[in-house]
This record gives sequence, structure tokens and C-alpha cells, in this order.
Amino acid sequence: MAFIKYSKKKNIYYKMLSLNLCVAIIQTLLCLAAVVAISLKSEDKNDLMISSRDLQVNNEITTYATYDSNVILGLLIAFTAVTALFHYAYSFNWWGYKNRLKKKNNSLRWIEYSITATVMIVIICFASGTVELNVQILIAVMIASSMILGDIIEKTMGTQVAKIGTFLGWFLVLGAWAIIIKNYEFAARGFTLPQCDKKITPPSFVAYLVIILVVFYTSFGFVQLYQICRPKTKYEHIEKAYSILSVLSKTALVSIMLWGILSRAQAIDPCATESYDSTEVALEATI
Repeated sequence: MAFIKYSKKKNIYYKMLSLNLCVAIIQTLLCLAAVVAISLKSEDKNDLMISSRDLQVNNEITTYATYDSNVILGLLIAFTAVTALFHYAYSFNWWGYKNRLKKKNNSLRWIEYSITATVMIVIICFASGTVELNVQILIAVMIASSMILGDIIEKTMGTQVAKIGTFLGWFLVLGAWAIIIKNYEFAARGFTLPQCDKKITPPSFVAYLVIILVVFYTSFGFVQLYQICRPKTKYEHIEKAYSILSVLSKTALVSIMLWGILSRAQAIDPCATESYDSTEVALEATI
């Protein structure tokens, strides 16, 4: 019987290594796709123009920011590369991954998430209408803090600290998304560029991006809630759930952003007129 139990545990462990290797390979391919996208777009000036609002003395003032698409592609490369690195480490049992599974706490995962989830939320801020730098920093800190709380909760499972940490984690994540959704609602109404009388709105793919990523971000919280409510659940199953959600959420973000950036036809400056030379018009590209 002892031999059978040992064999089962060993089999589960190797399944986890295989899963992590698959995740690492997928993230590597996504990273390479973003690299290729930068090379394909290197000759174009592809700007992502986003609107937002400021409130000054009870007057609503519309502002906007323009981001080079290559900046967003660079951030996609960054978080997919970090994810791939960590999962390659897991698949080759670097950094004591097997022992972490036995202890039912993988702090490395939460370190990875504090980096990748933060970069991902910044990309979503860029795309959805949160253009103020201070707000972007606040949201990034909120998400990074929620990931750190995830590690604390896992280490203190079954205690009052875990319950308080869970409440704070949900508060931070939902608060960050509330800000993003509110700003997107404003941006989706469209705004008029100050230099001309033409109205622009965010590209349609942004709505799908926000909805899908809200579902994925909250799903991580539900996995931990399940772990709290069902403490006897095998930790390997929890780890597997996190890995699957991680690869799905990151694949969704990269795929939607690449599709949004690469699939469009060459855009024209919204303030361009027929009197502009065609070569000048082509230089100003907006999504």
C-alpha cells in the first residue's frame, strides 16, 4: 500500500512538471509572436489613442494620451518571458518546486504573479482609458499587493489572518477593476480631439479584453476561496488550477492585443484632410 501511494504521488508530481513545461512552451511562443509583431510594425507609427477625464473645479475636462503600440508589445514580451522563465524552472524542479508542493505553498508563483499580473493590468489600463500616470501606478500597486496577500493567505491557511487577507485581496482587485471599468465607460462614449472637430472612440476589441480579463482575474480569487472552504483539497489540484488559469488569461490578453494591433488596416490621422500629402497622412496611425 505504501508503494502504491508513493507511486501515485510520484505520478501526480510528474504530471505537474509536464503541465508546467506545456505552459512554459506556450508562453515562449506568445513571447516570440509579440517579438515578430514588433518587427512587422517597426516601419509604421502605430499609436493607441486613449481618452479619459479630469475633474477640475466641478468642470469635466476631457484629456487623452497616445501610446506607441511598440510599448504595449514590449510589455507583452516582458510578462510572457517572465512567465515562461518561472514555468521552465518548475518543470525542471529548480528552486525547490517539489518541496514547495509538499509544503502546500508555492511562494514563487505569487512572486511571478506580482510581476506578470501587474504588467498585464498596466497594459489593460493603456488600452481601456486609464491614462493618468498616478492612477496607473495606484492600480499596479493594488494588484501587486493582492498577489502578495495571496502568498500570505496560503501560508496562514485556516487562520484569522487568511480570512482578513482574503477580504483585503478581493477589495484590492475589485477596486482596481472598478477604476478601469469606470474610465473605460467614459472613453467608450467617445471624445472630440482638441485640434479638430472629429470624435473618436476606443477600438471594439477593448470591450472584449476588459470583460474576459475581469473574469480571469476574479477566477484566481475563487480558486483560493475554494481552497479556504475545502482545506482538505489536494494542493496539486490547486496548483493545476492556477497554472491553467494563468496560461488562459495570458494567452487571451496577448491574442486580443496582437489581433487588435495587427489586424487593422492602415489607419489615418483622425484630423487629416484631403489637402494633406498622402505620405504625411500615413505617418500618423491610430487604432
